Amino acid sequence: MPGNERVDDIARLLAEGTNVKLYRGTISEYSDQNILTIPIKEEQEAIAKKTAKKSGKAYKYLALIDGNLEEFDTWKECEARTTGRKSKFKKALSPEHREEILAQWGVSE
Repeated sequence: MPGNERVDDIARLLAEGTNVKLYRGTISEYSDQNILTIPIKEEQEAIAKKTAKKSGKAYKYLALIDGNLEEFDTWKECEARTTGRKSKFKKALSPEHREEILAQWGVSE
């Protein structure tokens, strides 16, 4: 949603110490007229489904380190192995989700 994205941008920029120019005026004169758009039910359901897929108990933690796939039972193990290394890592919520992640990464077993 454009309004949430704008708020996120403002928060990030302020956290980085950037001076942010904020809009003052009426909403009818604001440059992005979609700023208050609220998604229809189908869009809300799609967003909820996407969010739900990212949360929940981990099946495995996957890491791609120097092109090699490694799997961990805990985030602490995965974090220890990937910290300071060029890597990709992600929580898999199920065996099926694990396969989706490997496909996204272009990893075949």
